[in-house]
Amino acid sequence: MSLEEMNKDASSDPHPRERFENYICDVFAREIQSWDRSTSEGIYAISFFIYDYEDDPLQPQVHLSYNTLSEWERNCTRETDRSEVKWNFAFWPQDFKAIIPMYSLEGSKVVLDSDGAALRSAWLDSEGLNDSNDGDPGSDTPVVTRAFAAICVRVARRLHESGIITAKFGRTVPIIVHELEYYDAIVEQTRDANPPGASDEFDLWYTSLG
Repeated sequence: MSLEEMNKDASSDPHPRERFENYICDVFAREIQSWDRSTSEGIYAISFFIYDYEDDPLQPQVHLSYNTLSEWERNCTRETDRSEVKWNFAFWPQDFKAIIPMYSLEGSKVVLDSDGAALRSAWLDSEGLNDSNDGDPGSDTPVVTRAFAAICVRVARRLHESGIITAKFGRTVPIIVHELEYYDAIVEQTRDANPPGASDEFDLWYTSLG
């Protein structure tokens, strides 16, 4: 099923969550398809980095980027753990290709991606999340962060299932759905975001951390 067909099916549900998810999926798909061939050949993993703008859980963003084998090798030294450099986002180039919703500076003013922000706001309102910044029972992760991560997981899965990833790279490239710190839920959601086995190497690195 193509991305267009998947979006058409999703759009039959008018829920704001679906519209927000479709928006992220469309923007990220177009961005990935625009990457040049020489770069794409070296990409071994894609990052969906989830970050709260101004540390506000009610302003989640997802940042799209990637790392390449050549960049990984360049950052490895005799003193570094090669797996750590390969999978820890702290070692990756912080060169984001798309951010949703995007905040940018125009002169002295912060300008917000109006479409993405409106869709995010409608989603938060529709699920009663605007007044919810507490963690779930048994979890330190804010409810909004967990809900937003679930959207990002579905976007990643759709990019795989629609054939966007394999058409671009000629192979399966794992999408890591993560935050600044890694914990068990990050591994679980990344596993869920990818075809079976695609994130195994990432899993093994995380497990090695003890």
